[in-house]
Amino acid sequence: MVLAVGLGVSTGAVDFAKARYRASWLSHPVLGEPSWDAMVRSSANPIYVGQAPYEWPVNGFLFCDPRGGDWFAHVSLYPRGYWPAGPSRLLRSGDAGKTWEDLGLALRGGKDSFDGDGRVGGATLDATAVVDADGCHVVYGWAKPDNSDGGIAYAWGPTAAGPFTRDREPIHAESRQPLLAPGYKRVYASTLVRRRNDWLILADMSTPGNAGGMWAFVALTAPDARGPYSGPVFLRRPQDETWFPQPIEFATAFVHGGWVYAPFTSVAANRGWQLLMRARVEDAHRPEAWEVFQAGSLWHWEGAASEAKGIWGQTFSGFVDARGRWNLMFPAKDAGDVGTMHLASRRWRERFHDGFWVSAPVAPSLALLGRDFADFDLHIEAKAKGAGAWSVVWDVRAPLTSDRPQADGRMAARSTNELTALCVTGREWRLESRPAAGGVQVLGGGPIFCPPMNRALMEGVGSSTPPAGGLPGGRDGTGSSMKLRVIRRSGSVVLAFDGGGGTRLGVPAGSGGIGVLAEPGCALQVTRFEVSGSAEPASRFLLAEDGLLGAGWTGAGWRVASEGFRFGHGYVGDFDGARAKWSVAGRRIRVWSPRGPAAGEVEWVLDGRQRGRIDLRHPASTDSAVVWDSGVLAKGLHVLSVRRVSGAMAVDAVEVSDW
Repeated sequence: MVLAVGLGVSTGAVDFAKARYRASWLSHPVLGEPSWDAMVRSSANPIYVGQAPYEWPVNGFLFCDPRGGDWFAHVSLYPRGYWPAGPSRLLRSGDAGKTWEDLGLALRGGKDSFDGDGRVGGATLDATAVVDADGCHVVYGWAKPDNSDGGIAYAWGPTAAGPFTRDREPIHAESRQPLLAPGYKRVYASTLVRRRNDWLILADMSTPGNAGGMWAFVALTAPDARGPYSGPVFLRRPQDETWFPQPIEFATAFVHGGWVYAPFTSVAANRGWQLLMRARVEDAHRPEAWEVFQAGSLWHWEGAASEAKGIWGQTFSGFVDARGRWNLMFPAKDAGDVGTMHLASRRWRERFHDGFWVSAPVAPSLALLGRDFADFDLHIEAKAKGAGAWSVVWDVRAPLTSDRPQADGRMAARSTNELTALCVTGREWRLESRPAAGGVQVLGGGPIFCPPMNRALMEGVGSSTPPAGGLPGGRDGTGSSMKLRVIRRSGSVVLAFDGGGGTRLGVPAGSGGIGVLAEPGCALQVTRFEVSGSAEPASRFLLAEDGLLGAGWTGAGWRVASEGFRFGHGYVGDFDGARAKWSVAGRRIRVWSPRGPAAGEVEWVLDGRQRGRIDLRHPASTDSAVVWDSGVLAKGLHVLSVRRVSGAMAVDAVEVSDW
């Protein structure tokens, strides 16, 4: 989780839609983020659409041939449900992606090959390529038809267009790989990189059969492109004491300016959060060489029908061209659950633009400021695309968590309680109070229209009775642009749309976070989010799911618990190796935990350094309280692990604060 840094207390107006304020917002692999990325979709989209029996072309690799300048795209062909996975298709463009020629299947399994079972061939996909003076070197993924074995393999062709000859033995096979603790075995999603004196493969490594649950980023090296390669070396994994938010999965690195860049995508339900890491090419086989280049604001969803379900499979693939433009291909699925491949690009050096997107293709997505406000005056200008509703939220005090400590998670229902929400659905509005215990109290609502400005009411005086037709608002329904003003004073709020008159309604008093909540199916483009008011220091609570995900959740040994926990929910584990880990940004971290007769010792590891132990045993069960406090930390990214030493370890809440 990335929390706000650097926002000072102010009574002046601050437009938090400006890119320079992006560090003031929540950014989280499951909960969502506002994205200021400058990516622009291609008018050629989609460049490929899945066809039976391979309706899910959900992974790909885009590169430029240094010999002739043509673009090539390897597209992986999967059926619905992924298995039995298929071959790899190759596309070529001679006009920088405007039009594409289908070159047919580049790689195909064989019944008598290492991928076959004697009757049919298996999978040969997730290909990546390097073109040099010797030809085109390809490393690809393979699997048996029943996925009983798999790994990565090598093929060679005289040109980027092939034809390709597969080596008779794979580079790596799961069946020959000893299990690496605590459960890594399958190597997949590989990228081949040429170095001065050797070759490097960057890849994912997961559980047997690539069943998922935890994902590591690994390196293999060899003196020749076809091998033999070293065993996998962990560069990043949840089990290490490195900043590595979960759940994320790597795919298809690229080289630019002497660096190799590795993108990761969240495998939560929306798959909208991305991380870009990098290392010097010649040092990229060493874990300590890797650094976080950019977390979040790398990609957004715009609600197009051909990518109705957002990014899918693994993350984008691309390269930086001679003009300094970053060209990407990304996989998606349309409303009919058919896979599609798309292009987007931006200038490499122009990462952000003013105004952000909040993308919710399949699950709610939250954009939340890291500071709290009590009284405030908010001007928001936004345009909603897609069919989903959206809300302006304030007084947000709920704990933040996923609904599960594993892939495909979405924001838990409890994280959308304990707030006030102005909900907009088409031409209707509704003001809700959502108490911490759950449920909804409707405070007002009605159709949206545009009466004349009532200046006296906007200054906080006037009738408390809403106009008969409801609030003013968007003139063209769902997908329209909207200007909204929210003036919050203790116990009341004045609301107005599109510069029209306002109405005052009673609301619960208090303070908390301000932000935007997009419901499934909504892509919200926010061009103004200007707040006048006094910003207060804030804490955000992350619950146990975040900590278990961060440590590489396996499920074994943990049990759900409620008694004594800070928010009535947590986990308990009494097995060897029990551990929770949070990757955050903030200036202070506090750990909450209950105590009891079954508890034991735990220890804290902050940024890789052991920071003490505590015995949480107590004759009687006691309610959760702060059991460890980091004190004031330097600005930036921090990683905290809580490890079991003895007894039963409770995983409760972590409180992250910023000053």
